[in-house]
Amino acid sequence: MYPSSRFLPRALSLLFAWLIAGSVLGSARPAAAKVKGGYVDLLLAEAVGDLGSQQYDVYRSRDGNDVFVGTLPLDRRQGTLLAAGFGLRLSFALDNGLRFSGEVSVQGGRLIGSTDPSLLTSTAIRAEAMAGFGYQATIGPVVLHTAGLLGSDYSSLKAKLAQAPGGGASGFASGPPVPDEDLTLQRWGLRLGVQVGAHVQVGKLAALYADATLDYDGQWRTRCGIAIGEPGRRLR
Repeated sequence: MYPSSRFLPRALSLLFAWLIAGSVLGSARPAAAKVKGGYVDLLLAEAVGDLGSQQYDVYRSRDGNDVFVGTLPLDRRQGTLLAAGFGLRLSFALDNGLRFSGEVSVQGGRLIGSTDPSLLTSTAIRAEAMAGFGYQATIGPVVLHTAGLLGSDYSSLKAKLAQAPGGGASGFASGPPVPDEDLTLQRWGLRLGVQVGAHVQVGKLAALYADATLDYDGQWRTRCGIAIGEPGRRLR
């Protein structure tokens, strides 16, 4: 087990507590909060990796059908997924700084930087749907924001074993996969984490954005791209 699996849940709990406290204090202002500003982010590219590991279901191709045969963990040795595709993130802010968001995306790419010679992987497909709640502050053309995220994601990829699996492979119903056998790996997972990011306004309704997300199980994601919209409340 990686050390991150011990301190990540506690660290994320503290961050969530901070977000909730800041949001409550921000909303406890005399004047009624109004919507002021928002963005439509175009989710066109991302990088995804793991500090820990993710458990994948393993399917064999048999008579034209995918048959479930067991599970196999993939960890940071498999490298980083660099993916491109399409998605949208809608966000809006109240004039007291509270920020709400929702997003869906589908991306496809390849794992790069693998240090595990036992597994050969093909192009991977990843999809996710998330909702976020947090706080933002605007300083000039820059919008800084942080949020807690909740949602789910799906990943699928083709793979072949370059050698027989070791102790990480478990529960195979009809014997473990053999080298050079065509396999399909799939996973559905809970996404619960903290995101920090920024938007930089470059036109009346155009902005650039970048953000980074860390989940409770050690999965991390980074994105950057273009957005349509305008900032909310400005600091005085």
